Amino acid sequence: GGAGARGRTPGGWVGMGGGRGREPAAGGPRLGRVVRRKGWRSVEGYVAAVGREWFVVVSVIDGLYDGHVLLRDKDVRALKKPHSDPALSQRFLELEGRWPPAAPHLLDLHDTRSVAFTAGSVTRSLSVSGEARRAGWFFVGDIHRITARHLMLLPLTADGQPAAKPRRLRLIDLTRLVLWDPRVEQLAQLRS
Repeated sequence: GGAGARGRTPGGWVGMGGGRGREPAAGGPRLGRVVRRKGWRSVEGYVAAVGREWFVVVSVIDGLYDGHVLLRDKDVRALKKPHSDPALSQRFLELEGRWPPAAPHLLDLHDTRSVAFTAGSVTRSLSVSGEARRAGWFFVGDIHRITARHLMLLPLTADGQPAAKPRRLRLIDLTRLVLWDPRVEQLAQLRS
């Protein structure tokens, strides 16, 4: 598996959820905050599945569902206590029919190309980020095509329509993908 957090992979965080693969955690899912590289945004939620290079966090912000966030294992530095109230987060997820937290079964978390390819089969629109380079970048769009080295993304316009020309993003630069982000879903619903 990936080295992440200097040997402390998300699957090794007892009780956080998921374990390596898709087995349920002993004692049930637990809310935590995934701390990534210095200067990068932390992600709060439940680890739902762990692959060789990537893992899935069912993200919550202030207890509310905020999408399924796919993160690279090698960018993880630590797991900390959550800011949100675990009981409130669980209750909100129960009310939305999202309890217990789970990853989509079709996701392949083996490597970046597999993650991008299977993410496109799970949802039409998603957000992608690359934080490792100087300024970093963030795009919302539909996966148009995937090559051996690139993700071709059709960015969504303000009216929810995909742009005519795809944006070419290097797979090696992807650090975060978000499936079912509530804001992206609302934007995508504007399509006629």
